[in-house]
Amino acid sequence: MSGPFRDVDTGFDAGILELSRAEVENLCGHKFIGMTSHTNRDNFDEDLYLLLGFPIELATENVFDGKRLGSIQPLWFATTPYLDECANFQNFRRDRHILLQCRRSSAVHISGEHVRLPASLEGISGCSIWKTNLVGAPADRWTPAMAEVIGIETGEYRPAEVLKGTAWDGVAALLFQMYPQLQGSLRLVLPPSTRL
Repeated sequence: MSGPFRDVDTGFDAGILELSRAEVENLCGHKFIGMTSHTNRDNFDEDLYLLLGFPIELATENVFDGKRLGSIQPLWFATTPYLDECANFQNFRRDRHILLQCRRSSAVHISGEHVRLPASLEGISGCSIWKTNLVGAPADRWTPAMAEVIGIETGEYRPAEVLKGTAWDGVAALLFQMYPQLQGSLRLVLPPSTRL
């Protein structure tokens, strides 16, 4: 990706990497989530959360037809909220962030199988955090369409084995602030607290 990185001081630990015209054209035909497929920080509670990221540690380099090619293996895993003491977590604000368990000894793939997490999760920053909405839903009635993006991964507290996510409210506030031409559309779907 080659576009400029844009950031404004919203205090949400997020920024936007603008894509070039060619990169945008390469995305034609792909499906994206809509603005109603998210939930805000107020809905962070006991549930199962899913992350899909690309840790640098899982990257490999190969030579094919005389060309050096890099590839990276995706990492899916399921986790639960971290609800314990967080006073010592630097740059954490309960009104802007969410915390998730990231215990390497008990990490679970979305299939339910144990997954080995790499020693470092560098590279997954910005990946979506999905709230499954499984808790309280009858298993025979749950569908993937019930899952919602609640935030993006923005850090890890080690050795506590806790991931920090910036709540979707913050991502939406960043969009609202950086793209004034979208404010009318965003007002239709954002809670008032995100309109900075």
